[in-house]
Amino acid sequence: MDCNEGHRATRDAAIGVLTRLAMEDNPKVWSSSHSDETVAGVRSPCSAAANKMSASGTNRETLGTAELDVSLGYSLRRAQLSTYLEYDSVMAKFEIRPSQYAVIVLIRSNPGASQSAISGALGIQKANFVAVLDRLEARGLIERRKLRTDKRASALYLTRTGEAFCEKLQAAHADLESRLAERLGVRRSRQFLKMLHEFAGYA
Repeated sequence: MDCNEGHRATRDAAIGVLTRLAMEDNPKVWSSSHSDETVAGVRSPCSAAANKMSASGTNRETLGTAELDVSLGYSLRRAQLSTYLEYDSVMAKFEIRPSQYAVIVLIRSNPGASQSAISGALGIQKANFVAVLDRLEARGLIERRKLRTDKRASALYLTRTGEAFCEKLQAAHADLESRLAERLGVRRSRQFLKMLHEFAGYA
């Protein structure tokens, strides 16, 4: 799995966990009056979408979504779709992909880290990772230095240009994070993030 696929799988996690958190904070919203739209007490994103379409007059059919309602994978996908375009638009302003952003941030936090350490932390295959580094290096954002202890390996650093670029990029990313957190509020966003970390297996 490359980094983009990993992002998709992780960001896709949102809807199933999100709705359960919403139940905890807003039990009245999830009352028995919505039993026709819930499975195991959780309102389906499919049901919500279908009802919205019906209310708008674009589709008056009532759809049975029970099988999708209990699908964690599908709910993850829906959550990813609900944020991906906004996330991608922020990255696009800097002409950078999410995987490249992750690499830059890790290098900034871990100057001198080896290529294998960074790629391993992000779950990017070696061949794909080299291509990512090539693009970043061509833009003058990073540099590779041979390790004294192992001439076959390289240590990674941000250039001065890369440092300045990363600051601007992280400021834009912080604004995006704030907007996304508004969907749940600060407390539940933290809970949700913790659950995502547990789900992804790196808590």
